[in-house]
Amino acid sequence: MDHITFEGGSYLPPLNNGQIERMVQDILMKGYLPMIEYTDHPSLDNVYWQLWGMDTEEMTAQDVVAQIELCKQSYPYHSIRLIGYDKERQVAATSVLLNTEI
Repeated sequence: MDHITFEGGSYLPPLNNGQIERMVQDILMKGYLPMIEYTDHPSLDNVYWQLWGMDTEEMTAQDVVAQIELCKQSYPYHSIRLIGYDKERQVAATSVLLNTEI
């Protein structure tokens, strides 16, 4: 498998679940909605990623990490990213690639 590199976080070594959980806690603390997206065609010009369906309103950081693991198991050869969505400004305030193996 090859490791793709785009977006700043893709140059980091793979994150473990504890590190991902801390990122999700930061997203929740800022009042953002955690969202998980995945694609089988990761590239800079692909802005249409699939949204992993989950109810983010009442989820804890541990719940989100569990959903990320489910997404990885369901789509092992897809790129997966975590987004912190700011619902007031209606933008993705933060984004990091979690699974970049293709």
